[in-house]
Amino acid sequence: MLRVCFTAEDLLRVRFADDPAPMVELMLAVAMLQRSDAVFGLWRRQVGRKLTPSLRPLSELVPATGKGPLFLDPPDSDFDGGLDRVLSSPTALVRSELQRVHARDRRPSPWTRELADRDRHAWQRASNMLCGVRTRASSASPGIASVPASTPIAPGVPISWPAGASARC
Repeated sequence: MLRVCFTAEDLLRVRFADDPAPMVELMLAVAMLQRSDAVFGLWRRQVGRKLTPSLRPLSELVPATGKGPLFLDPPDSDFDGGLDRVLSSPTALVRSELQRVHARDRRPSPWTRELADRDRHAWQRASNMLCGVRTRASSASPGIASVPASTPIAPGVPISWPAGASARC
């Protein structure tokens, strides 16, 4: 458990985002699909029925704890901007985060090793899976898709993801 202590002065400087971060919520949903909490049982069954086997490899990246690689959950307020940021994650960050996620008893699959090597096809597959899970999860939970897709990526964020990978669903 993480405990954060705030002073009264700290609390006066706290700011809240205007919109949720859809990529963060999507990664938490991927984690929740792997858990057995009774509270989310109905939602898990509804979404789980809509997921095809081709979308399940995301669970290799995001364990049930939700402590997946940090490059998968940028705080952008729109999905497309978040997806662009995921796909343009620096190679060093991708490699270090994949090593962290797989450091314990989880062996990386060939696909996650290809992500670390910046393989264009592996990143296209990741993009397709993220879009697919979002589409299927949002049909069971309409709030996921309600975030406006008009917010641009932050100025100065380089778009340098592998050639040929698409960042649009």
